[in-house]
Amino acid sequence: MVACLAIGFCLSWGRIELAHRISEKQDVERYRHDLDEIVARQSDLGHLLADPGTRLVRLTAVSDRVPAITATVAWNSENQKGAIFSDDLATEGAHRYGVALVSPSGQTTISFGPTEAGKTVYPLSPQPGNVVAAPGEIVLSVFSGDDGGSSSIVAGGKFAD
Repeated sequence: MVACLAIGFCLSWGRIELAHRISEKQDVERYRHDLDEIVARQSDLGHLLADPGTRLVRLTAVSDRVPAITATVAWNSENQKGAIFSDDLATEGAHRYGVALVSPSGQTTISFGPTEAGKTVYPLSPQPGNVVAAPGEIVLSVFSGDDGGSSSIVAGGKFAD
């Protein structure tokens, strides 16, 4: 009888230990996946910033009535890719932003968001097939409402020639 209790205890302990190890293995796999994702993003960002065709523009608030937002946009017209860097984007609520790339031939707006706490870099790329001419100016807008129909310009800047 004691032997049966001991065997039952050992089997129960083994089952709990197996479930614990499987859970830890899944956590490690999730961590590795997240780490790979971060490294890939950093690599893409490094290539973007190292490319001599990438231009930077510092955005500043357009009026005193708008909360101060400082941001920098890196844009590469040849690769049609960019990124916006900012610590000041609002994270409460489901804020969506738009970056308007203004060129002599027109304007293209690239939207991003919702913003996340702790996230300071957001990639920018136009919709497939929508080629953006080399912009001379960039305008940052915040979209309001559930449909994202109306927007307010919060910051802007021009590329130095």
